[in-house]
Amino acid sequence: MKTHAKYLLLAATCFAFAGIARAQYVTISDDTGSWSGSTITFNAAGANYSTQGEEITNAIAIQSVTYTFLSTSINGLGASLSAALVQLGGGGSYSTIASLGTINIPNVNTWTGTLTYGQTTAYTYQGSLNLSFTDTSNLNPSNTYAVLLTNTGNTGTSFGLGYINLPLTGPGTSDLVGAGYNYGTGIYAAPGSNWTFSDVTFVPGGNTIPSPEPATLAAWAGVILVAGLVFFRLRQRQGAEAIPAFTTIA
Repeated sequence: MKTHAKYLLLAATCFAFAGIARAQYVTISDDTGSWSGSTITFNAAGANYSTQGEEITNAIAIQSVTYTFLSTSINGLGASLSAALVQLGGGGSYSTIASLGTINIPNVNTWTGTLTYGQTTAYTYQGSLNLSFTDTSNLNPSNTYAVLLTNTGNTGTSFGLGYINLPLTGPGTSDLVGAGYNYGTGIYAAPGSNWTFSDVTFVPGGNTIPSPEPATLAAWAGVILVAGLVFFRLRQRQGAEAIPAFTTIA
């Protein structure tokens, strides 16, 4: 490989890895073994607890939220939960930032996960929401956000989220995510409480703005490499054409 090609390849590779390294995502998991089985199920539309979700503070971007739904009834029916990213205000008020579609929960008898606590077995099902659009339209870390799920049906569900009145462990994590649910006319954020077995992947305030996805970075690196090789090839041809021809006379 020519020297200039090696340098181009090295530069493109460094560009890709530097971009990937800038993304400062962290995942907070409340996979606590001290959960005692308390589950808040989704009530019918408009009732208290028909809406539940993760509260997130000090975030400039949220990559994803994964909820773990639990049910002790194998005969429980599924439901469709509408999802939204909202900003919480004072007195339980909130404003919707973006609709996230729906999470369709199948009937419990199709769930494959189980969790045993004490003498009880709970059935589990996981559903994830993609919020990567916040990578480019960043959030304000001084605000408090929530990723809410709402039962819009006329009947309650047999499944819910595992509720635990215990802050997360680990340096700086206990005040970043928490449980939120509707109570009365607004959304109540429960200090020191969390949805157990659920994960939040986000970028805390004070970090760099997330870079493009690795696949995008790789594509740009490839374009730079190819363009550079073409440029040097043309320069070689131009240089060859500029060299005068000499005739040897015997």
